[in-house]
Amino acid sequence: MPLAAQDTVRAARRRLCAITGKTPDAFIASDNVAGGKQAAEALSKAIGGKGTVIVLEGIPGASATRDRGKGFKDAVAGMSGIQIVASQTAGFDRAQGLNVTSNLLQSNPDIVGVYAHNDEMALGAIQALGAKAGKQVKGGRLRRHRRRPGRHQEGDAGRHHRPAAQGAG
Repeated sequence: MPLAAQDTVRAARRRLCAITGKTPDAFIASDNVAGGKQAAEALSKAIGGKGTVIVLEGIPGASATRDRGKGFKDAVAGMSGIQIVASQTAGFDRAQGLNVTSNLLQSNPDIVGVYAHNDEMALGAIQALGAKAGKQVKGGRLRRHRRRPGRHQEGDAGRHHRPAAQGAG
């Protein structure tokens, strides 16, 4: 584990210990850069590796916004057939996702994909796209697993919350 990550884990454990009086047994975090990369790969597959896309960003300055955006944009930069034509904040909010997508569609009517940094903005984008959603325009976002009995071992946070499974380790 990189030194910076070790320091972050230690600091989180100290804060939790100060709040609860107990030392935590585990620290679970997402690798949002890897998640953004996975979303780019999934979107690329959905659109056949070519076309123009828009990005709905979260809250400016938030670590999830920075990291998911970096992972997605870095991955798309290596894909010669995909071009990001617009990227704008929608504040992790469904209504803003609807409004921003509607506005971006006015100036970019031929997009074939939308990447949203979270599910709420993706739902807003789906509303804005109407009948095009899932047919003419595909979406990419972070996948979440629903917990099902027997699916995970005790202590297993799921593939998308283990950095080694996300390509970061």
